[in-house]
Amino acid sequence: MFYDRRSTLWGKVASCLLPVLCAMLLGSCEKRDEYGVLVGDSGLKPGINYMQPNKWEITYRYKVKEIIPTRISRDKKPAAIDSGTPVVGPGTFEVWLCGPMACDEVRDVKLTYVNPEPTAQEYDEDQGITYLYYDFAPDNRLPHNFAVEATWTCYTFERYTHWKDIEKMIKPYDKESELYKRYTQEEYPIVFHKGLNKDAKDHVNVSDPDDIIGTCLNIYNDIVVNYNYDFLKMGYSQYGEDGLLPTDRVWINKRGVCDEFANIFCAMARVNGIPARPCAGISHYPSEGGSAIDYNENGSDNYIGLELGQHAWAEFYLEGVGWIPVDPTWADDTEKIHKVLSPMGAKRGITYPDYYFGKLDPFRITLYKGWNYHLKPQPRTPDADPVQDLMIMGTARHSNVKDMVYGFDWSELLTPEELAATQYMGLEVASTSNWEMNNMDYKVTHLSEMPKEELEPIIAQIRAEGHNYIQVPQFPWVNSREQMTDNSW
Repeated sequence: MFYDRRSTLWGKVASCLLPVLCAMLLGSCEKRDEYGVLVGDSGLKPGINYMQPNKWEITYRYKVKEIIPTRISRDKKPAAIDSGTPVVGPGTFEVWLCGPMACDEVRDVKLTYVNPEPTAQEYDEDQGITYLYYDFAPDNRLPHNFAVEATWTCYTFERYTHWKDIEKMIKPYDKESELYKRYTQEEYPIVFHKGLNKDAKDHVNVSDPDDIIGTCLNIYNDIVVNYNYDFLKMGYSQYGEDGLLPTDRVWINKRGVCDEFANIFCAMARVNGIPARPCAGISHYPSEGGSAIDYNENGSDNYIGLELGQHAWAEFYLEGVGWIPVDPTWADDTEKIHKVLSPMGAKRGITYPDYYFGKLDPFRITLYKGWNYHLKPQPRTPDADPVQDLMIMGTARHSNVKDMVYGFDWSELLTPEELAATQYMGLEVASTSNWEMNNMDYKVTHLSEMPKEELEPIIAQIRAEGHNYIQVPQFPWVNSREQMTDNSW
């Protein structure tokens, strides 16, 4: 038999190249969607997927223009006293200011500007926040006016939990860990209650008590279906108390706002031994007045309208996977998720209730995760409470500021005749002051430019944490778009 070395060599080469050539030929014919992945393959991996990076600039300004005494009350009858004289007198005024919280959905937080320099700056590792602390009256003499301004930048991401095969990733809870103990305990306003506990236990899958995701989904659906949003409570005075309502009352009333919905989810999850925590911050929502909802498909209108507001949601923890976001407030919509919020969710036809169990849009700047924050440094005024249970309500809700004024000796503001008269009559002397201030203003700017040298290390860190990153088409921002509060400067 004639042995042809060349034909044998070419045969080997052909046998090696043929699969490659076929793959290339097939690849050229395979359809890819707008995400750049094969049709039928979304590119999602089991667990938490990150996408849609957005860069933001957020500025806080706290300002007091002047402090003026306005009246003295005698037998509840006010008498004006030198109302034009600014107070530069005894007292204390301390301010704690916190920027965005570095966490799963908020990355690369940087303090880029602050004026004046804080009296102290302390990072609380347990709470995961940095306090800028100002003592505006270190010698117990209040200044006539004062102000502070601070600016941060940060990146936010969409977090998209893909449930397929996720059970293979889940591990048993380490019940001796600090995380498990902390986020399964009762703490105000997350208060357990006999009826609440029963409802929580009823949400457990009897056939599979270890089905954590199923239990949390049942709790989530219960809130979405059976709890009503209370628009009257926006004033925090409808029930005779301010701030957050404890979860036992929320359970009884079956109504509340986003804070209460987040807390009731956490309470029911914790009753079942599932770590859960509330989250709060500044959220943005596509505005129908802008072009987000009515976005022109041909791209001629590329401005996104965003409504800015304070919001709260929740997270539950899966060992081996991480913190899973849920938002029962924004789930109250039967429509499919808008593509501005989630291109991937819109592509897959996911509804709002389906989306906000396990997924979180990228337009949120998280400020806190949990309540009951211990101020650092502690207030130097002896009778001031070092624990701030609710750091975002009213002024504090917008600003993350707690201010205290103590120690005024109002007798120094009275004439000798007025002081003698009040002592002679044996009546109590009380006073109020007029605070002419802007108090807290804040503004948020979306930055359209995201430098590669900033973004690439963040993506690398996400992947190093064991998560998946997917590049998806985002809304075509062309310029930085500034969104401010009504009281912004």
